[in-house]
Amino acid sequence: MKAKIPYVEHRFYDVTFLQRVILKLNFNASIEDSFDVLRKFFLENFQLDFDEEKYDLLKVKFLRISGNDGIIIFKFAKDFIQIKVERNAYQGFKKTMEPYLDKIIALIDDLSGSVDKLAIKKVNMWPADIDESVDYYKLLGHLFKQELTSNLPISKPDGENVIQTTMRDSDGAYNIVLSFGYLPKSDNRTWPTALLDIEGICDNGDLLTDRKRILDVATNINQDIFNVYHWAVTNGKH
Repeated sequence: MKAKIPYVEHRFYDVTFLQRVILKLNFNASIEDSFDVLRKFFLENFQLDFDEEKYDLLKVKFLRISGNDGIIIFKFAKDFIQIKVERNAYQGFKKTMEPYLDKIIALIDDLSGSVDKLAIKKVNMWPADIDESVDYYKLLGHLFKQELTSNLPISKPDGENVIQTTMRDSDGAYNIVLSFGYLPKSDNRTWPTALLDIEGICDNGDLLTDRKRILDVATNINQDIFNVYHWAVTNGKH
């Protein structure tokens, strides 16, 4: 889908339907013979005793680290690092995500690696306190721009119905992928829910060669996600 997405000056809202933010870096590096580097990283940043067992787990699967509350979760694998921050821990990209991103970049540098891909995803949900007999098409039509909802099926889906579209290619630097739709009531959801999932993806390694360039790309993606959100939602204050 092609659409002109206007710039929106970044601001913070007291009320938001943002549920979580996920940042992921894919990288190319050999973690063989890197035990000391990894042990120092985990000890300094997580006070974690990184032993041979955890080292072996990292090589074949991934290492998951979180607090007891689970509001911030880290995944470390041999070729990617992911950070998931739930809404009650998120205080804006610069304050919450950039410090983590800095530490990850430093680790990849210490491993003599290179970043292949950077992705930032923001998940927004609107629980609908309505009977499920209500036409979901009308529900989404009240929330989202007509350009998005005009091609939706009119009949109510039996289950989850999410449509994905690439919204924006910013001069070939990265793509913004928008997913929106309907999530039915389930064991984890008290009410039917409208979903707006916006992800910025840069897989051009030439733009991710050093800390400054990675942070620049991340900042630009974060701004574009904000712009697309305000374009997609009929009332930007949602």
